[in-house]
Amino acid sequence: MPPKIPITRARVLDAALRLVNERGASALTMRALATELDIEAPSLYKHIANKDEILDGLCELVYSQVTVGEVSDDWHERLKAYAGAYRRALLQNRNVAPILAVRPVATEGSMALVEASLSEFVRAGVDPETGRRLLNIIGSFVVGHVLAEVADPAPGVAEQDRLAEIRATLNPAMYPLTLATLGTSVADRDAEFKLALDLLIDAITIRYAEELAQARSVAT
Repeated sequence: MPPKIPITRARVLDAALRLVNERGASALTMRALATELDIEAPSLYKHIANKDEILDGLCELVYSQVTVGEVSDDWHERLKAYAGAYRRALLQNRNVAPILAVRPVATEGSMALVEASLSEFVRAGVDPETGRRLLNIIGSFVVGHVLAEVADPAPGVAEQDRLAEIRATLNPAMYPLTLATLGTSVADRDAEFKLALDLLIDAITIRYAEELAQARSVAT
């Protein structure tokens, strides 16, 4: 019989992430996690303090998956790349997204993403505190968008059927515009995300035009 692989904090968190992704956040208990690792529940506490540490670790693992390759020197494109990578990481860990939505970034390992994102705003020309606020706004948008996607992961026939039922009850004289658009096409989550992100970044560009212009002049 081959020797058992030693239990480490990393193995505990990997098992917790696998458990949540496969069975949902409600399935994450210390007993279930111990069973996943083929150990007794009390042994977990040698590697992890409590469930809060596990939840923070899950968020940290998702943040670590937010990676981007070579991107444009344009700060707009870099922000879009980070936001897109964040969305992809959340969608790959759909059952973790609701956990992450209500937990602050509270581990050192998660701060690498925060630091990289803040540096994009500061590099663009805003001060760190303004950058923090803008990062929170964009981060909240990404998480909120993903939560909507997770709630309806495969918009299609069922969604169209529900909308068709609603359409049938509406008075055309009272709701002409709604009837002209409601349920006329399947939701395109990718297109909606891109449009909303473009609008957010356009708004930042307008609101902080002076600071951004000054940063560009210094850079050149």
